[in-house]
Parts: sequence; C-alpha cells; structure tokens
Amino acid sequence: SFPILGQNVNFTQFHLSPAQTNPAMITMSNQSRVIFNYRSQSIAAGQVFATPMVTYIQPWIKERLYRKAAFGVSVLQDKTGEQGVLTTTGGLLTAAANLNLNPLSASEYKTYLSIG
Repeated sequence: SFPILGQNVNFTQFHLSPAQTNPAMITMSNQSRVIFNYRSQSIAAGQVFATPMVTYIQPWIKERLYRKAAFGVSVLQDKTGEQGVLTTTGGLLTAAANLNLNPLSASEYKTYLSIG
C-alpha cells in the first residue's frame, strides 16, 4: 500500500503567496493572476486564528514574452479569539522590475535580475 500524505495550508507553499514571501517573485509569470489563500491554525483549546488573503498580480509585458515589470495588490485579515474578537486587516501594494543582464544576446534564453 502507498501512504497518503497531506499538508496543512499555512502559506508554506511560497509560490502561492509571492507578494508576502518575496515581492520580486511577482514577475515570474506572463499571466494576470488572482490568488486566494486561507490559513486556519489552532493556538489553544478551542481557539484558532484564521487568515484569509486575496492577491491580484498584473504583469507588464513590453515585447514578445518579455516581462518588464509586474504590479500587485493584496488584502489580508487576521482573526483571533472567540468569534474573531481581535481582528487585524491589512493591505500590500507590490511592484517589481526585471533587469536584462545580457541585452545583446541573440539567444531566447536571457538572464534577468528581478527587483521588487
């Protein structure tokens, strides 16, 4: 038999929350993205904290498949205690740029440095 393994969603998959982990990561895709994350973690007997988050990322494509930059916005809310007695709501604006490190190369595989 094969074991069945799973993972609790705690934003541990860094590629699913790029604006929180590393803002330069938002330039890694040519597609506009909407990302929904939800974290629920037990902290005491019957007490949990929950963190829903939504992120929108829009790449800026200058030439054929060249991502010049990307922009993003995230909104998250932490709820802790009985019925969310302590609630914190926050937002994040993100911007990142790709710098071409070998612009004279004829190869389709260019090297970029992302700064966010």
